[in-house]
Amino acid sequence: MSRWRTLPRGLFLGVLAALVAIPPGRGGAVTFGADEHEHDFASRKGGRDAFDSIGRIECPDPASPGNWFSTTGWLIGSNQTLITAAHAFYRAPATARRGPPVILDPRTCRFILFGRDQKPRSNFAIRYAISPWADPRQRYDVSYDVAIARLSRPVTGAVIPVARPAHDVAGSSISLYAFHASRTEARLLHESQGIIGRFGGDRERLALARHFGLRISHPDLLLLASANTMQGASGGMYFSQTWQAAIGIHLGHLCQSYRGPGSFNARSCFNYGKFISPEVLRLVAGVRIDRPDRPYLIRAEDD
Repeated sequence: MSRWRTLPRGLFLGVLAALVAIPPGRGGAVTFGADEHEHDFASRKGGRDAFDSIGRIECPDPASPGNWFSTTGWLIGSNQTLITAAHAFYRAPATARRGPPVILDPRTCRFILFGRDQKPRSNFAIRYAISPWADPRQRYDVSYDVAIARLSRPVTGAVIPVARPAHDVAGSSISLYAFHASRTEARLLHESQGIIGRFGGDRERLALARHFGLRISHPDLLLLASANTMQGASGGMYFSQTWQAAIGIHLGHLCQSYRGPGSFNARSCFNYGKFISPEVLRLVAGVRIDRPDRPYLIRAEDD
């Protein structure tokens, strides 16, 4: 599950300009072709590394038996702690979708790790998940679109990626590692590269949130990136090449026009995500020792 949005041309150009107007000497803007700077990262050689702890989260659609929502998740803090986007479990508000919002039960979801041969390596149930979105006052605020989950059992032999809060990273190189909800490539871990920027606090970005029914209370917690993406990439890892650490999670992309799933083009679209913050690491620490922030437990609507 990955959010796509369509922007009015004038608003889109203003936001895109903020992304590509990177100070000289900090990396410059990247222009992509149809599939340039993107490849099947799962085909890499060598021993197990931290990117092997990135997997796919699948949640059944309660309104349509047999259908699944698919997002990306990855281990953080321990071999039993998972991070993803909150909207993996919360359907978008009615202002952004037709129909009422729906809260999915994380306990019905599963986390799947794939080998480099594209075969499922391990399959894990989710015991529980927490998110600031469990608080109705913060729900559908993009600034808090993050969820931390506890797996039913540890991942054996896992290599945990280094995750750290980011500061002064605008203009540096970024890689996005994520799975795509594609019939032919759903089991492949993709890497796409680009330049990172910070969300601004100007009226255009606030208008953008209002336009799609999603709030942004703290734009300083969000990032922009010029990497490629597709459906299913939500929750993916933003990895800083400079810091050699995971610094954010992918939330979605914004486009001047929408032409169906898989239509991302960096000339008319850009990604947005959430930085790993001290508050995120605090939530991770609680789940890591199995002492979650209980008011943030995600509960299905019929619980």
